[in-house]
Formats: sequence, structure tokens, C-alpha cells
Amino acid sequence: MAAPHSQFYGRMFPFLPAASHSENDLIDLAKFHMLDDPTNLPSNPPTMPLSGFVYFAQFALHDLTFDRTPLAIAGRVPPEDRLNYRSPFLDLDSLYGAGPEVSPYLYYLPESTLGGPSLPPGNERFVIDKTSSGKLLDLPRTGRGRPILGDPRNEENLILAQLHALMLRFHNRVMDLVDAGVAVEPRLNGLSKFEQARQLVVWHYQHVFLYDLLSQVLDVTILDETLAGYRRFATCPWDAFIPIEFALAGFRFGHSLVRNDYIINTTSHPREELDTLLNLNSMGNPPMIKLQDEWIIEWGRFFDLPPPGNRNMAHALDTHIAQALHRLPGPVPIDSGSHPRMLQSLPAMTLLRGARSGLPSGQRVADALGESRLSHDEMVQQDPPDPNLEDFLLRRNLLEETPLWYYILQEAAARGGRRKLGRVGSRIVAETIVRLLAADPNSLLNRGVGWTPPPWNWATSPAPIDDVKTLVRFALT
Repeated sequence: MAAPHSQFYGRMFPFLPAASHSENDLIDLAKFHMLDDPTNLPSNPPTMPLSGFVYFAQFALHDLTFDRTPLAIAGRVPPEDRLNYRSPFLDLDSLYGAGPEVSPYLYYLPESTLGGPSLPPGNERFVIDKTSSGKLLDLPRTGRGRPILGDPRNEENLILAQLHALMLRFHNRVMDLVDAGVAVEPRLNGLSKFEQARQLVVWHYQHVFLYDLLSQVLDVTILDETLAGYRRFATCPWDAFIPIEFALAGFRFGHSLVRNDYIINTTSHPREELDTLLNLNSMGNPPMIKLQDEWIIEWGRFFDLPPPGNRNMAHALDTHIAQALHRLPGPVPIDSGSHPRMLQSLPAMTLLRGARSGLPSGQRVADALGESRLSHDEMVQQDPPDPNLEDFLLRRNLLEETPLWYYILQEAAARGGRRKLGRVGSRIVAETIVRLLAADPNSLLNRGVGWTPPPWNWATSPAPIDDVKTLVRFALT
């Protein structure tokens, strides 16, 4: 049964007025007060989640939302008129496309012409390409090296691309267990083996997203309360859609968690700048048309997996954004005309897109949710201190009328210990995700209600795949 949903974006708070800001002030806010300085570290860095969760969150965001409206005309196209090119559900359409019949190029098919095995109908597995030395870890590619993906954005950086490839492997591994009769779920009887495997993959994905990823970054009390009351969302006459407060602010917390550099592997790239990783794709300079072995990720550096050693912890959750995200490759026009202004700063683009979409201020959203506003002191609290921030916010009318995305990040810094979102950010994310799961009849909260990851016989002993690190380990087995 297909879930009813809107193809367009919507608003969580349609009754709130848009915040009013000068666009030049927003660009200056990003430029002068949101740039992370890796040489001036916080006095007491918090214990953070591992960086693998940051890119798993980016993968999930691409699964939920894809707005192709150019920033230059965003102010002239209200969110209610913008197409969302993804379904607004955690259903992995960014991985599966429209399925083997409509998106056959993603799969090994019966009598495959793609060089893969010939499979009986209903047993489709994803195409996965080999690295330079022949390891099945690369994205499927055309002869010219362009990736063949359900969502092209998942090649944006080296880490995300290899995570997408891991999810392809995850489906193929589950398909193997379904085919062998190891993975059995009675409520899926009557479906083809492919559809059984797909549903099991989606339920595992939803489970680890809800109970592992979100618990790492949200106020757990709010997450638990929202999940406990999810049935009230299921009974609401609500046409599922992605709210712009979630897509353009709440779930963009991940920008803050991105590091300036990463350990990719200890053999050839023990410390690599983010700028380099953003350029390692088929559109880079030079283009990467096949994953080279030297760039294969050691996932134990991103999740709590063997081997032991240095791991990539996420950046603190605050308003400081990694330097490379302020200088993205390929400038974006921010207004139309024969000589448009160009911008490379992701934080500035995020603030502008939010303003042009009519996002309300963080303070008004806090009021609407019944949460206390950040105080004056909390709004200017920074680690390390920013001596010019208070004066800037006051003069630009940003202290009492703060862009929602900036407010959510500052709330995390002031009230979430720079490790978790505060109550406003947590409620936007938790309520959006739970509403979408409640609206999807095939989700973990509906068709899969009561389901938990079963202890399959896939390792040395039966073990459930109940968190992200175990999912990654299973995919690599």
C-alpha cells in the first residue's frame, strides 16, 4: 500500500511570520562568526559521537528531501510550490530508486547485460563496482566513471560515497540471507524475495536511525516522549510532507559536526583535509572515475569497530562550521541576472535559503513550542569566546530575531553541552521523523510495529543488527 504524501514541502508553523533580516547581514554572520578555527580549540572539548553518525545523518537527509530550486530564485518560489524529489519517508528511495522494474540500471537483473550474475526474477541485487585492486567496495559507474545512483548527491564527498556503497552491500547481504532461508519474517509472506529483503533492510535502517543515531544527537527525553505518543500522529488526517523548519534548519545540525580533517586509513591517509575529500568524486578536478585503494575507508575510524586506535570524533555541536564548508568547490549564484553574485559558503547559503523560504525566527518557534527562549547571555556564549559577536548581533537585529538554523545550533551549544540539540531543535527533528514514520503504512511503527532486529546467524554466533556500527560490520562481512 502506497503511503499518501505531498510532493511538495510544507510548514510546521504556518501561523508564524517570517524572520526579517538583511541578506548581507546573514552573509556577514556566516563569514565572520561561524568560521571554525582549528588552531583555536575550545578549552574543554566535549565527548562527541563518532563521525560516522554525521555522514549517516547526511545519507538519511538525502533519503528524505531533495529540493532542486536554485538559491537564486528561492525567494520567488514558496516552499508549498517546490517539488521534493524524494519521498518524505525513511524508505531508502535514494538507494532503491523506483525499484528493479523502473530503475533497472541499479540492479543485476535476470540475464543481466551489466556483466553481473544472471538472477531469477525477484532476487535482484545491487550492482557494485570494484576498486583499483578489484575489491567490491565502489559505487556502480558508467564506462566514463560517473556513478549510477538513486540519488546523485550521495557522491558529494568520499565518506558519503563509500557509505552509500556500504548500504548497497547491506541489501545484497540481506538478500543472500533471505534467499538461503536464514532471514525469515512471517508478516512479509507472499512478497517476492527481493521485496522481503528490501523491507527488512528498510526496517533495520529505520531502527538504527531512531534508536542509535537520533539518541546520539537529540534530547533523549523528548525523543522518548515523542515515540511514546506516536499513535496520535497516526490518527491525524495529515498528508505527509517535509517541513522546511526541519529541512532547512533542524536537520542541518550535521553541518556543525563536520570536522576540518579526517583519518581515512592509517596506511596512506592518516590525516586528510576536508577540502580534499570534497573533491574526490567524478566531478572533481581531476575527476575520480574509480575508487583507488589508497582511499578505501577504514570504518573503524568512523564507528566503534576494530581495529583499536585513533578515531574521528565529530566536531562539537555549535555555530562554528568547518573551514572547507565555507569554500565549497563550484560557486553558486545567489541572485539572477547577467552578473549574479556568487557564493561558496555553505553556512551563508543555508542562512539565505532559510530567509528566502520564510523561516520564522528561533525565538518565535521556541514560543510556539512552549519552550523558554535563549537568554541574552546564552545567545552570545561561545567556546572559544568571540569578543565581537554580541555587538554584531545587537547592531544587525539578530539577537532577538535569530535565524532558526543559527538559533538551533546556539541552543545546542548553550543548553546541550555542545553535544546534543536543545529542546527546540530536538522537538523539530523528533516530531518530524515520528510523524513521517506514523504516516507511512509500511514503516517500523505500522506494518513493522513490534518488530526488532532478529538474531540472524551471520557472524560466529547469532547476532541482531541493532545499531549503525553492527550494520556496517555486517555489510563488510
